[in-house]
Amino acid sequence: SSLPSGAYASFAYDPKNSAIQYAATGVTIRKSSDNGSTWMTVYTDARGQAMTALIVDWYDDARVFAATSTGTILKSLDYGSSWSVQRQSGDTIRSFLASSQDSRVLYAVTAATGLLKTVNSGDEWTQVPGLSNYAGASKIHGITEVADSMYLATDYGLLVSADGGSSWKPITTLVSFGTLPLQTIAVDPNNTNVMYFSVRNLIHVTEDGGAQWRTIATIPTKRRINTLIILPSQSASLFVGVIKQK
Repeated sequence: SSLPSGAYASFAYDPKNSAIQYAATGVTIRKSSDNGSTWMTVYTDARGQAMTALIVDWYDDARVFAATSTGTILKSLDYGSSWSVQRQSGDTIRSFLASSQDSRVLYAVTAATGLLKTVNSGDEWTQVPGLSNYAGASKIHGITEVADSMYLATDYGLLVSADGGSSWKPITTLVSFGTLPLQTIAVDPNNTNVMYFSVRNLIHVTEDGGAQWRTIATIPTKRRINTLIILPSQSASLFVGVIKQK
């Protein structure tokens, strides 16, 4: 049967076979092997934890990670057929980011305490340091990695790390640090001087690495921008996703 309507917290595609797809909804993870024509439940959380995040390893696509609203990180080594608990943090995991340089390096964005990091495919996780030095930086809304640097959009503002999160540098914008939550971050993979972020439904852009910023005309919607994407093959285009204001 096709995927039923409802609230879906996360989707993930197999990077080596896009016909294989995963969807997180409620306490379950569903999987399709035929490009979404049919779906089967491959995991149901017995403790009633809502599934919140999914990611497929881009190097070893049999390896799938999932996370829950109470901070449990799960791992599958067989395309979702079986799962094991890797960590229980107690803080909701919002999303994952895999390093483009080494798929064994994975980051988990938590709801309140910042970033978790593994360098061995989830066997061990540590708290990424330094964010507590910036008030509000542990509340992360957007994350991306381009050219060995990781960028965060947070309640504090924009931050960048060139050493895998060991140290952080603030990026000055038109929004004073700590005054408004920055919801998204996108960096042109072909020119890292070009960066975008959003506040509510207004997009800010720099073309000189953050020395000067300007705003782009408000997107014609009352909904809040929650996603900005730049594709390497279409870096002249900016893709925008929105969500209903709470």
